[in-house]
Amino acid sequence: MRAAQWLAVLEDGPGHDQGTRARCLPGCTNWPADLYRKIEPDLVAQAAQVSADAIMRSCSFASLFGAFGNYTAERRVLEQVSSALPPGQHFQRVADSLATLAEGARLNANRQTRAIREGERRSK
Repeated sequence: MRAAQWLAVLEDGPGHDQGTRARCLPGCTNWPADLYRKIEPDLVAQAAQVSADAIMRSCSFASLFGAFGNYTAERRVLEQVSSALPPGQHFQRVADSLATLAEGARLNANRQTRAIREGERRSK
């Protein structure tokens, strides 16, 4: 919990994506899985509150969730960022890339669900 709280109170620099939090998030994928699982709900809540203009920070949250197998949260963050992009051709490549990543997260979540169901059937 303290790690998630720590991420919540870190100050961001100008432009949102240049701050301490943006630099720290990528390293969070090296956390022990048990630590991540303890604070996962807080991280998901924080990711939902990240401002839409902080694309890199949002993508760092998505990467963290994907690294620990929470593909549903990964997809939600990617879709949130994509839907917040300004319309027009200028951001089309970014929107397409985010859509591709979100689709990959959706497919991973489906595979994960099927694997769990198969494991449950085998154990019966």
